[in-house]
Amino acid sequence: MTNKAGQLKLFLLFVHLFISVQLTGQNIKLIHYRTEDKVLLRWAPTNAADLNRLKNYGFNMERFTVARDSVRIFPAEKKVVKYGIKTADLQSWEQGYLSDKYAAIAAQALYGDTFLINLQDDFTGPIQAIQQAEELEARYSFLMLACEQSFEVARMAGLGIEDSNITSNESYLYKLYWQGGDLKSDTVFVFVPQIETAPLPSLRNLKAEFGENIVELSWDNLAYDNTYTSYEVEISTDGSAFEVIDSVASIQTNTNKSTGIFSRQLTLPDTSKMFYRIRGINSFGMRGPPSNIVSGTAKEIPRVELYLIERTAKENEVTLELRVNSDSRKEDLKILKTTLLKSLDSKAYLEVVSEEGVISLLNDLQPTPSAYYKARLEVQGGKTFESFPILVQVPDSIPPDIPGGLHGTCDSLGIVRLSWNSVCDKGLGGYRVYRSRVENGEFRQLSTRAITDTVFYDSIGVHKPETIIYYKVQAEDLRLNRSKLSPSIGVLTIDHIPPPPPRIIGYEVIDSVVSIHWVSSASNNNLEYYIFRRTSLALDSIKLNVKTEDQIYQTQKFLDFVNYSGQVNYFLKLFDRQTNLFQTSDTIDLNINLRKFDDFKLESEVDRRNHFIKLSWEKECQDCFVKLFRRTDNSLMRLISEFANDNNYVDKNLAFGQVVTYLIVIQDRTRKQHKLITIDF
Repeated sequence: MTNKAGQLKLFLLFVHLFISVQLTGQNIKLIHYRTEDKVLLRWAPTNAADLNRLKNYGFNMERFTVARDSVRIFPAEKKVVKYGIKTADLQSWEQGYLSDKYAAIAAQALYGDTFLINLQDDFTGPIQAIQQAEELEARYSFLMLACEQSFEVARMAGLGIEDSNITSNESYLYKLYWQGGDLKSDTVFVFVPQIETAPLPSLRNLKAEFGENIVELSWDNLAYDNTYTSYEVEISTDGSAFEVIDSVASIQTNTNKSTGIFSRQLTLPDTSKMFYRIRGINSFGMRGPPSNIVSGTAKEIPRVELYLIERTAKENEVTLELRVNSDSRKEDLKILKTTLLKSLDSKAYLEVVSEEGVISLLNDLQPTPSAYYKARLEVQGGKTFESFPILVQVPDSIPPDIPGGLHGTCDSLGIVRLSWNSVCDKGLGGYRVYRSRVENGEFRQLSTRAITDTVFYDSIGVHKPETIIYYKVQAEDLRLNRSKLSPSIGVLTIDHIPPPPPRIIGYEVIDSVVSIHWVSSASNNNLEYYIFRRTSLALDSIKLNVKTEDQIYQTQKFLDFVNYSGQVNYFLKLFDRQTNLFQTSDTIDLNINLRKFDDFKLESEVDRRNHFIKLSWEKECQDCFVKLFRRTDNSLMRLISEFANDNNYVDKNLAFGQVVTYLIVIQDRTRKQHKLITIDF
């Protein structure tokens, strides 16, 4: 019995690996849920374009019994679950409206004339195609959403089925495929063991944060991400009789993936004590057990009104008037200040310097030329109140300093990068950049508004011949006072046209030596030459050292010592470092014939229990060496090792079901012999 159990485990492992491979890259996804007397299955196409196939063709489902009472069945027993699983007709959907609220959504997605997209008849061509594609995606998304929330809707849509003709002591393999579809990409499997799916878990650590007429429920969703797709919130006034708040469940669209917390805000009906709990709903519409119960009452938070008014604005002092209808402590009040409206949440603030009832005066002794101010008050209970921000501008007519350190570079695509030193001015608003094609000509402004960074990018295109473009930069403060233009700089553009390619003008083959004659390019700037040799085993490249003074139309020579018999191709490549482009010569084809060894002996040993393949060979020569190449399935042949004295190799980098091909090459200076062997592991 132990031996049978072990065989069954290995068989189930094989089935699991097989299914995992089959699911990769499929056009259909399939899931299951098993109970004591039935198996529920749901699936979905991964492409929105398959909606029409769903109505016109449908699916076929077959079941294979692979084990019974922990004993493998071979061959597996095949049973047709159902052929021609299609979406229901429109009349059936109209009857389903009354029993399931998600049926109307699915029916509109499948049969509606339009779906959420306002198509305009006067649009034709590409725009109309884009609109139709967006409508198809919307239909697909809402159909998948409706099926996810209701298993009955999934069955009506032809995307779900219930198999009740099962036996509790059997394990099954389900096969689903499109009618008339491609068997490789349109077929999917799922393995269902004889044990039942684990019971749905209850959600833990439900927490409630009660505020002013509102409660925020939160729970850790990360542990249930693969179990539940939506949640129901239940409410009670006594902690025992609960009822569902909404007719539509909360869907996981606002899950915080970084923390795994799922939140739901609810409005409290009154100030009495309320009780809450939640239930999870899985992909088959099954509801899990209730969570822990949380309770509480709404908090009463006082109403506070804040007003901030400008009194005076001088170069060295700004006075503000604050009005507040609350007896809050002075240390709970903060006045925020920033030069950018979007940064008003800064922690910098001003202290209250004098108080006159509900009116307080505040002084800023280090004002900026232009700044925003806002009052913030935190009351008991953590509630925060804020005033509207006000803009205070101090009189200023002095321009900032001229920016220095202007520098620029241009790349091969015609993108110019400019940078300069920042200007130290507390009221600085930004910089403006200017360009001209003539050094002493008129400069045109590039930036439509002041930029706050000290880096600017400009696109000038590609020029031939090389061209100099001139730039200047100018500083501007918040009161729109501008500095003088900086000294101009010239940026040299890059020649974008590559040099002509090299040419092979002749070759010689003497024994195992190949001599190739070639002519270099017409340019001698920033060039690199490479020669490539291609055989049936590999593609090799060698960088050629060519002196700069010899690069212009000079005849060069390359010698290659060949230890390979068969077809050999040679070609040259020139790399221009200035344009980052390659130029390739014509290819020459040679047939090399070298003397071979006598036939050598090659043996293989396959041990699947210990997971290895051992190769052994016998060679007749003493000064020759061995090269071992390997490839798996449809991959390229790769060199994995070279041997001088060893006569065997053990390969442990294997996977079950993998087809491995080995190439053994024995060679010396003038002779060469090889053998191929293929093993199905």
